[in-house]
Amino acid sequence: MKKQIVLVTLMATLFSCKKEEKKAVDYVLISGNIQHHKEDNLILYKDGGIQKIEIEKDGTFLDTLKLEQGYYVLYNGKKGANLFLTPGDNINITVDVDNFDESISFTGEGAGENNYLKNKKRTIFAITGKHKTLFENDVKSFDEKIKKAKDISEKLLASTTEDISETFKVIEKKNILYHYYQQMNDYPYYYDSYKNIEGTPMPASFRKALQELNKDNEEDYKTIGVYKNLIHVYYEDRLKNKETITTAFDEIKNFNSALIQKNIIQYLSEEAIIPGNENVKLIYDRIMEVSQNDSLKKELKAIYSKIEKIEKGKPSPSFTYENINGGTTSLEELRGKYVYIDIWATWCGPCKKELPYLKELEKTFRNKEITFVSISVDEQKDKVKWKKMTEKQKLKGVQLIADKDWDSDFVKKYLVEAIPRFILLDKEGKIITANAKRPSSPELKSTLNGLL
Repeated sequence: MKKQIVLVTLMATLFSCKKEEKKAVDYVLISGNIQHHKEDNLILYKDGGIQKIEIEKDGTFLDTLKLEQGYYVLYNGKKGANLFLTPGDNINITVDVDNFDESISFTGEGAGENNYLKNKKRTIFAITGKHKTLFENDVKSFDEKIKKAKDISEKLLASTTEDISETFKVIEKKNILYHYYQQMNDYPYYYDSYKNIEGTPMPASFRKALQELNKDNEEDYKTIGVYKNLIHVYYEDRLKNKETITTAFDEIKNFNSALIQKNIIQYLSEEAIIPGNENVKLIYDRIMEVSQNDSLKKELKAIYSKIEKIEKGKPSPSFTYENINGGTTSLEELRGKYVYIDIWATWCGPCKKELPYLKELEKTFRNKEITFVSISVDEQKDKVKWKKMTEKQKLKGVQLIADKDWDSDFVKKYLVEAIPRFILLDKEGKIITANAKRPSSPELKSTLNGLL
């Protein structure tokens, strides 16, 4: 009852304020009705953070959320809508989850911006189609489609007659441009992924546009999620090339925005200070030089000391694990051949997707000097499940189950935090790479052919 009284009071306050006074508060009032909901909460997502809005039994919801201005995604189950929220908004949402995109509507303060985003989503989809459909296009067709989507989005924004703030118009015009750049940046990755190839270069015109983009705009960084992601991924790509690592950190070091500098360094440390990265020492040294975050530097020092032990050319940590026949197999027993290790689990979807490629790889190199080893991190209580799947999938090679799943010594020494993970060793048990390519990667076959 108290919650209802407080919310009613807030609503009355909001209704009595003029639009230009919205900045005086730091909360958004969200209410509405949802039909056929799949979960008991609505999830409001932004930059990795979530807030939950409870749905009552009759489908209504009402909550006051302390939010920063910016773009959000509102989810129920797997269905979602893009939102733009500003402190002071009092927005009412109605939606039928069974017909999510068509049925969602907005009224109240802040409705104009969000009805525009709904219309934009529908308009763009008519041009580009589904994600896979768009990114399977050749570069010329892809470029034409995303340019058309950008131009039409800008025209839609300019022609929208519903009440939307001038601030939103300025931000959304930038958002359209940044989304266009993000699609450029994504193209080589998704084209290769959908076509199951590797090495498609980013067109020169795309690369030039991304290079010229201002990457030191703190206001856009805080407000526009696609801009933030674009900057992070841009510098992540720069760290993949030894020739551009130093200049990348020189740029980051000279940023005016301490916030962007700190966040990018944090992001890059998570993405690049990893086993198997041949440039890890250079990146580590530059981060330690540029970063002002003592806590991060202390954490990285501890991680890097472990990575040093599993660098290329170092003796591999050993193992002795139970094999599929009930005996044990040690790494030492496999000396004399190259060893390709797959760390996986029966419950891991991405792991299982690699199995057909792994079996094909084993068939291709059957009579070569290489042993394929699969180490399951299933719990010991699931040993029967592991054996059944191994037999059902007719998996060849050396099939092992780790003694303490994720806490197994071999797994921990290789800093395995996600699976599948692949490791390649030479005939003497020394590390070629602690983070090898997946069986589905054409590059792996080329690497093995080069060794054998």
